[in-house]
Amino acid sequence: MTARCSSRTAASPRPTPDPNLVNAWGIAFNPTGFVWVNNQGTGKATLYDGNGVPQSLVVTVPGPAAGVPSNPSGIVFSGGAAKDLGGILEEVKAIRDGGGTGSIIGLDERVHAKIDGENCYGPAKLRMVEEWLAKSGLGRGHVRFYSDHASDAPVFEWADEAVAVNPHDKLARLARERGWAVEDWR
Repeated sequence: MTARCSSRTAASPRPTPDPNLVNAWGIAFNPTGFVWVNNQGTGKATLYDGNGVPQSLVVTVPGPAAGVPSNPSGIVFSGGAAKDLGGILEEVKAIRDGGGTGSIIGLDERVHAKIDGENCYGPAKLRMVEEWLAKSGLGRGHVRFYSDHASDAPVFEWADEAVAVNPHDKLARLARERGWAVEDWR
């Protein structure tokens, strides 16, 4: 699957395609800066400005071993105190290895749309997130959760900050009732 990041501004009325944006599996919003997107299909992380325009900084995510390409399946933004590089790399490896998703890495070293265990949906998603955090030793920290579906209500409730993205009617109603932030990018 190839997706295109596009934006239209007065300076650039045509969509801005990004060849690195292939099978995006993670997005990290820095509340004071740019947006990072991990691209499972290209093994890269791309930086975008607030208009969705790709920036010159593109990072190749290291693979699990020398000469083995990566297939990143998530990304984390930490706005807290700086950590040593080793600690950050351990977190990135945990996320790369399917962090919390139960994804299956196939013989082709790509993340496949098959699951190992229960479906990551509804209350099961919250259980999986909590189990992954406990297993990883990362601790809960401050959690900002983004989703576009009402089935994620248990994780929205659990999170410190819940953000409903492009919500359909049921999720929009839940967000209003519970005071969750809403982002509509349509």
